[in-house]
Amino acid sequence: MKIIYAFFLAVLFLQCDMKKQNQKIDDITPGLGEYMAIVEYHHNNLSAAIKKQNYQRADYELDELMEVFETMQKLHNNHEKLSQPLEKLLPQFMYSKIENIRAKIKTKDSISVKNAFKELTNNCNSCHAVNKMEFIIVEND
Repeated sequence: MKIIYAFFLAVLFLQCDMKKQNQKIDDITPGLGEYMAIVEYHHNNLSAAIKKQNYQRADYELDELMEVFETMQKLHNNHEKLSQPLEKLLPQFMYSKIENIRAKIKTKDSISVKNAFKELTNNCNSCHAVNKMEFIIVEND
């Protein structure tokens, strides 16, 4: 009986310790706003790369955007400020536009790349509007 009691206490102790560790992780996990600041950083770098016709850098920035979006979806999929989960919003507003830019980069037609970038930026603003954040406007440079 003492062995069962000791085992029960050990399991209880481990669960309490795991809750503390999870709380610590939640405390240091960047919020949705911080991830959106990273998105803005890569969006600006993408814009600069497109202006310079540095398509290798532009493709890199698209990869970085996708990585940030995937992380946001894992950590903040059902954020309280979102009208829908990110698993629905990101494909609707971002993923197809990113892939469109990627396809246009392969053609090296600067006008079509710039137009595809404008579509992405417009979709950023549309996503903000759907989530009642229309006051956050991403500029088309």
